[in-house]
Amino acid sequence: REAGSRGQFRHRATRFSPASRSGFLLPMRCCALLGLTTPVSASAPASTPAAMVLATDNYDPPGKMVVKAMDSLISNHVAWNDYKAWGKNMEPYWTPDFRYDTVEGFPLHGQYQGVHQWFNNEHTYYDRAFWPMVFSQMILIGTNNTASTTTYGRGLWVAPLGEADPAGFRGRPALVRICDFYKLVADPTALLGHRISYNWMMIDMVELLRQAGQHVLPKPKLPEGWVQPPKSLDGVPAPISFLVDPKDTEENHVIISQVLRHELEDQAGPDPRWNSNMVWYGPTGIGVASSVAEYHDEYLKKLYSAFANVQLQIDVSPCEGKFCGVHGYIHADHVGEFLGEPASGRRISLRFGSHWHIYDGAIMEGYTMMDFPALFRQLGVSLFQRGLESVTNKTEVQFVSFI
Repeated sequence: REAGSRGQFRHRATRFSPASRSGFLLPMRCCALLGLTTPVSASAPASTPAAMVLATDNYDPPGKMVVKAMDSLISNHVAWNDYKAWGKNMEPYWTPDFRYDTVEGFPLHGQYQGVHQWFNNEHTYYDRAFWPMVFSQMILIGTNNTASTTTYGRGLWVAPLGEADPAGFRGRPALVRICDFYKLVADPTALLGHRISYNWMMIDMVELLRQAGQHVLPKPKLPEGWVQPPKSLDGVPAPISFLVDPKDTEENHVIISQVLRHELEDQAGPDPRWNSNMVWYGPTGIGVASSVAEYHDEYLKKLYSAFANVQLQIDVSPCEGKFCGVHGYIHADHVGEFLGEPASGRRISLRFGSHWHIYDGAIMEGYTMMDFPALFRQLGVSLFQRGLESVTNKTEVQFVSFI
């Protein structure tokens, strides 16, 4: 926008350019989020990022406010391939030496420090791999110093995503399942008073390979490739911060801490607080459980038979009202078969990111992602190479649906 006569504004936008993708208009839905009445050109000067408007949203806790502002720039691909402009846009929301960890399959094993490493590796790989792409956040929770999201993206898979090569699937619609976890620090010099110091990001890479006809893990009994927002009236993404009861936040944080200890560390089976009508959206390779029995038999029981001497590492565990999230690692001895891989006797680390919807003390829904490529790499197996080999010399790839 540029200043017009008599204090008004008139809209200025460049023409869409497939080559640069820097001049498209943000949709009206996004403009409403940003408090704007006119679509804004994504080629707006980096010194005036549209996300700054979110600073007026006083209902959200600081963690959520910062992530909303930062995410609006990423999800709308603002200056995505211009490091100078993109870095300037990101500067208000990150500490100079922030850590960014994504999943196995990206350069440097997905571990970066600072905006330059992030931009040159995960960020640009992702934007080149999927175009067009639309993100839909299902859960966005925040506190004073943490935040978390679980999201799905829909777009066309047009180029390799790190080691994940679409092969014959190139140009077809893809579903990308994502979750993020954040730690923030207070900074009075920051635009919104806080900056992100650590971001753990996860993508279900095995699900992407499955969609491309690359079946790298044994087919589970449960359906795969499906995820949806919580079945509640708490907003999309949930929750709506000004409706959150702080008592729910405190109580549910305790519940989730107990669930993790009961189910993963003590290996004592499903926590009794799972509702009988529960749904758990597990990672591809395990699937979606629609009952407590399925959750036990097809997930927990398999973990218990494969891993012993478990130690949990919890990196961040934000809760807001009826919704909680946890990012961490399961450190354990690999003593039995898991997803087709026989016992190795090695000490392994299995990374996970989980979210829960809790209502009146009962767990209604769960969402879990696991970095299986990283686990298998510890066992000497590349799931990405296995995926390409599974489609080599095939004259016709049999693509799969999302269910």
